[in-house]
Amino acid sequence: AQVVISAPGVSLQSTYWDGGYAVWSGTSMAAPLVSGTAALILAQNSSLTPGGVLARIQATAISFKSTLYGMGAGVVDPGTAVGVVPVETLPGLEQAQVR
Repeated sequence: AQVVISAPGVSLQSTYWDGGYAVWSGTSMAAPLVSGTAALILAQNSSLTPGGVLARIQATAISFKSTLYGMGAGVVDPGTAVGVVPVETLPGLEQAQVR
């Protein structure tokens, strides 16, 4: 199978069955990032086809080329895929106070 998109899957913090948190690695950590991104895209536009969702994910991916492994279109970028403005680009942020 050909890689069409990549997602982080190393040392991600996640919930743990005792109510706490643990750090995990593997495709079980990466796959939810891609499927969650697809769900967010469909929540915005439920008329998109699966191909349309994939096209949006690929078009907004962060380019990451590796000579060791195929990375597909790049690394999934959920915020960009759904049009979220990164916090650091909001006007007046330098005046905001964290409480």
